Amino acid sequence: MRLRQAWQQCKHQLQANLHNILNFCRNLPQSPPVRQIKHNLKALIRLLKQQWLHFSNRIIISIKTLCRQLINSLKTLISTLIDLVKTSYYHTKTWVQNRPQRTPHPRQHRRYRRLKTLAKNLIFKKPQNLAAFILILICLSFWGLFWVPTQHTFEGNFIIEELSFIYRGQPDKLFLNAIPNLKRIEIEGRQTLNLTGKFTAPNLPTLENLKINLQDSYSKLIIEPADPETIADLSLNTLRIQPQTHIRNFWYHPQQNRLSFRLNIPSKQVIPLNLSLGEIPLKITVEGYSSPQLPSDHDPFQPLQFLWTPGSTELTLSLTETAHIYLNLPELTTQSHQTWLWGNLAVEQVQFSRFAETAEMIDDLELSTIVAGNVRLKQQQLTLEPGQFLILPEPTSIQTIPRLQFYPPDQPNSLQVLIQGRTNNIKIGVAAEHPVNEIRGSFLEQFFPADVINALLTFSAVAISYLIPWLFSSK
Repeated sequence: MRLRQAWQQCKHQLQANLHNILNFCRNLPQSPPVRQIKHNLKALIRLLKQQWLHFSNRIIISIKTLCRQLINSLKTLISTLIDLVKTSYYHTKTWVQNRPQRTPHPRQHRRYRRLKTLAKNLIFKKPQNLAAFILILICLSFWGLFWVPTQHTFEGNFIIEELSFIYRGQPDKLFLNAIPNLKRIEIEGRQTLNLTGKFTAPNLPTLENLKINLQDSYSKLIIEPADPETIADLSLNTLRIQPQTHIRNFWYHPQQNRLSFRLNIPSKQVIPLNLSLGEIPLKITVEGYSSPQLPSDHDPFQPLQFLWTPGSTELTLSLTETAHIYLNLPELTTQSHQTWLWGNLAVEQVQFSRFAETAEMIDDLELSTIVAGNVRLKQQQLTLEPGQFLILPEPTSIQTIPRLQFYPPDQPNSLQVLIQGRTNNIKIGVAAEHPVNEIRGSFLEQFFPADVINALLTFSAVAISYLIPWLFSSK
């Protein structure tokens, strides 16, 4: 009816416009050229009117035909569904009546008879009852699928003090990139140094090259400018980590402006640390060393210090097994430091915690290093407060660190890390054993957005609350 009224209104409006044009033509002066123009306009308007009426009638006929076909299709579909329900009902009823009877256990005989009578009177009494029972089962299945935990992709953004993880990628990966003007580099771990250049120290012989073996995990190498007031060209060019390298206690100390971390390197693998030394003299300190070029009266357990003017501006250190690295950074006053820490790391066993160690290991206390942050799973989100733990079901739940950087950018005092992964639930709490908040991934969230899921659950609850009383009250 509304479509027909709109069409009639449009038709009347068009006719009114045509009459206005005709009246305008009648009022024109009656000269021969004008009379010819009026005749042509009248013929054109008459032709347009005929074509318009013919076209409008065709549109109305097409709409009526389409609506008639749609109504017939709906009637056919409804009839087919009704026939299907009736056929299923009668087949089920026939099967129930003709199936072989099994004698239940005597103790269960009374309960079995009651259930059989209840099913016969409620479900199989009428086709409407069977349809209502099937709809109840469908509604209950929506609620059941909603509570089935399913893995989904999640992401998080955290401000932290300390971070540990294992790099699980296949090729070696850039981890630190082009940190200039370092004030001090300190490395603990086993390695071999081959230094060339000019060496100056009271207790050193005249040498052009020096080979030093740092032979223990507690052996130490310190490189710093000879003049602390001089801005040195000492720089870290690149540090690339190998697969299955464990980066532990990655920590930025704002008071000392120092970046420190420990590398646990897989056996038979070597991580190269590329340094740029510049041309000014450097002060070298080594501890826990041995060297065949030094006099035998040198005590390897006492620090050895000497000035070194490098013969080459590049030095590559080979890190193996375990290495603890301390980098005293330049002043972080520009945005250039945001490219020092590289990202896009494939990881596992990510930890935002550290242990307060004591003399007895059983008394060690685990502390969260999270300052602030939030984590999102589909449409759900959790906000973490200082000291709260992020609790995930599997060590491999966090799969990627897309970004790792200093925070805030203008005056850094901590680290910012972005994470991605897959899990079915996320928990948080001030104690890892006692979480206080949780979000879960639902099976339905794989196929429907949150609004559709809420609508389905609401419809299911209303339908169940209506159909169950109706089913028991039906005669």
